[in-house]
Amino acid sequence: MYKSIMLLMNTESNLNEEFKNRLEKLNGFKKAGFNPYPERFEKKHEIQELLEYAENNQIFSATEINRETNEFVTAGRIMTLREHGKITFANLQDFTGKIQISFSQNILGSDLYSLIKFFDLGDFIGVTGKIFKTNKGEITLMVYDFSFLGKAFRQLPEKFHGLKDREILYRQRYLDLLVNPDTKERFIQRSNIINFLRNYLLKNKFFEVETPILTPTASGALAKPFITHHNALDTDFYLRIAPETYLKRLIVGGYEKVFEFAKCFRNEGIDPSHLQEFTMLEYYVAYWNWEDNKNFTEKLVSDLVFYIFGKYKINLFGKELDFTPPFTVISMRDVIWENSKIDIDDVKDKADLLLKIKQAGINLENTEKLGLGNLIDSLYKKVARDKIIKPTFLINHPISLSPLARANDFNKNIADRFQLIVNGWEIVNAYSELVDPLEQKQRLIEQNELKNKGDEEAMMMDDDYIKAMEYGMPPISGWGMGIDRICTLFSEQENLKDVVLFPLLKNKNDLPTNVLNEQISDPGISYEEAVKLLNKYIPPTDPLYKHSLAVEFIMRSLADKLKQNQTVWGIAGLLHDLDYLETKEQPHLHGIKSEKILQDHGLHPEIIYAIKAHNYLHELSLHTLLAKALYSVEELAGLITACALVQPDKSLSSVTLDSLLKKFKQKSFASGVNRSIILKSEEYLNMSLKEVMSIALQAMQNNSKKLGL
Repeated sequence: MYKSIMLLMNTESNLNEEFKNRLEKLNGFKKAGFNPYPERFEKKHEIQELLEYAENNQIFSATEINRETNEFVTAGRIMTLREHGKITFANLQDFTGKIQISFSQNILGSDLYSLIKFFDLGDFIGVTGKIFKTNKGEITLMVYDFSFLGKAFRQLPEKFHGLKDREILYRQRYLDLLVNPDTKERFIQRSNIINFLRNYLLKNKFFEVETPILTPTASGALAKPFITHHNALDTDFYLRIAPETYLKRLIVGGYEKVFEFAKCFRNEGIDPSHLQEFTMLEYYVAYWNWEDNKNFTEKLVSDLVFYIFGKYKINLFGKELDFTPPFTVISMRDVIWENSKIDIDDVKDKADLLLKIKQAGINLENTEKLGLGNLIDSLYKKVARDKIIKPTFLINHPISLSPLARANDFNKNIADRFQLIVNGWEIVNAYSELVDPLEQKQRLIEQNELKNKGDEEAMMMDDDYIKAMEYGMPPISGWGMGIDRICTLFSEQENLKDVVLFPLLKNKNDLPTNVLNEQISDPGISYEEAVKLLNKYIPPTDPLYKHSLAVEFIMRSLADKLKQNQTVWGIAGLLHDLDYLETKEQPHLHGIKSEKILQDHGLHPEIIYAIKAHNYLHELSLHTLLAKALYSVEELAGLITACALVQPDKSLSSVTLDSLLKKFKQKSFASGVNRSIILKSEEYLNMSLKEVMSIALQAMQNNSKKLGL
C-alpha cells in the first residue's frame, strides 16, 4: 500500500512540476508582449496542400530557397522539437497531415528566435514560410514568421509508443486521434461511409427527415427502452429504440421514400457488439415489397464495398468476404436445422420447442419470460448466427418474431422479411411492412400481454400509430442498418466503441456493482464442481485443458504469496477460458458466454468479473487484485509452456528462470504471447517481473506431471 501511495504522489508531483514549467513559458510569451491566446489566425493552407505542392513541383535546397517564390501560411500543433544551435526543427501537425518546419535565427532574427525556448510539445502555432529540401532530402517549411496560438499544459503521450490503454483511448479520444493515425483514418472512413449512404439514397430520390428521440411509446423494435421524466409536462417518456413507426407515419402523410440517420437507445446488456446508444440508418419506400428491398440492398451494400475497397472480394479478420452480387440466401428454419437438428416448422408451441432444445443438449438462459418468436431467435443466435460468415440474406423469420412485418401470402407463419448477416453480425434488418391496422392492433395487443408477463423486449401498445394506419397505408417495405456495426466490420475492429468517438463508459471512480471486495471465503461452487464444468466445455485432450490447469496452479501460488484464498484464485484460473472453444472465431464474445454459464452455476460475482475482465477486448477496469492477477499472468503460462516445448526433452524441469527471462526479451519467440500484459504484473502485483516469473515457473514445475510437461 505504501509503495502505491508513493507512486501516486510522485505521479502527481511530476504532473504539477510539468504544469508549473509550462506556465512559466506561457508567462514568458506575455512578458515579451505576445498574446498567447489570440482571437484568430488566418490559416490559408492545410499541411496536405504543402505536401502535395512539394510532390508536384521542383523543390530547392535551403541555400537556393529564395528562388522559390511561393509562400505558405499554415497552422497546427507542435509534435516534436529538436534544437541544433541557431536552428530548431519541429514537426507541425494538422488534421490533414504532418510536415517538418525549420526555425533559423539568421532568418527570424535573434529576438523572434529567442521565443522558441517557450515552445512545448502540444502547443499550437501559425507559421508563414517557404518549402525547401534538407540535405537529407526531407521536405521542410522554412519559417519566416510565426504566431503563438495556444499553450498545452499537459504532456502528450510518448510518440514512439503512442497510446495503447483501451480505457484511455475511449475516455480521452482526443489523445487517441492525436497520436494514433489509424484512429483518425478509421473515423474518416466512418464519415465517408455515412456520406456515401446519404448520397446514394438522395440520388435514388429519397428524402432525409428527422423524427422524435423522446417518445410517449417505445415502439419500432423488440428492445428494452430507457425511461426519462419530462419535468415541464410531468410525464414519463422513452428514448426511442427505433424511428420506424414515425417514418411510416410520414408514408401516411404522403412521402414515398424517406430515410433518417437516427440515434437510438436500448437499455440492454453491454458487450463488444452492442451499444446502448447507437446510430441506425432507416428508410421506408411506398409500393415496394421485401424482395424489391432485398435487391436494392444487395446493390447498395456491394456498391458501398466497392467504394471503400475498390473491389468486391475483401479480406477482413483473416477471412475472405465476397460481396459480389448475388448474395447467399438461407431460411431461418434451414440454418437452425443445420446447426441443431431442430426443425422449427415442426414445433407446436413454446413448450414443445423448449423440450426439443433440452433434448438437443442446448443451454439457453432466461427462457421462461420469452414468447415463441423470441425463443426461436435466441436458439438461432445460440447455434447459428456466429457461423454465418459470408454476406448472407436470412429469410423466413417466424411471424411471432416480427410484430410489424407483413405475413407471407402463402405461409402465414412466416414474415416477408430478411436480415443481412456478415461475419456473424446482423448488418441490416428489413421486411414488407404490415399495413393492415386491424391485424397490427391485434399483434400489438399480444406483444403487450407478453410484456406484462415479463418479456422486457416485447412491444408496447401504440394507439397513435394504429390511428395513423387507419387513415390508410400503401404497400411499404422498410429497412434498418446499424451504422456502428458496418463501420466496425469494414475497419476490422472487434468492438463497436472503436468506431464511436465518445462511447458511454462507466464512471471511472465507480466500482462495478457486482465487485464486493478482494477477500472471498466462499467461491459459490466447490472445486469439484469447477472441474466438472471444465470437463464439460473443454475436452481433456485439448491443449487448452492443460493451459487452464497451468493458470490454476500459478494463481494458487500467487494467492499463497499474497495471503489470498487459494481455492478462490485457483477456480478463477481453472475456469478463465471456459468458453474459449465456442468463441475463438468471435474473440469479442470470449468471457461473455462464460459469464452467463457461471452465473447459472452460482459462482461468486467477483470471480466472474475477473474471468470476464481478463479479455482485454472488454476494456473493463481492473478494480480487484484477483482480476489484476488473472489478467497479467494468464499470458505468462503460455510463455512458460512454449519455453518447455523448445527444450530437447520438452520438459518444464529444463526451463530455468534465466532462460525464461531471455525468451521473454526475444519478441520473435512465441510472438503470440502479449508481453505488455505480462509486464503489467509488476504494477498490479507490486512485484518485480523476475519474482512473478519465478513464482509462476515454480508452480508449473511442481505440477509438471499433471501438465504433461
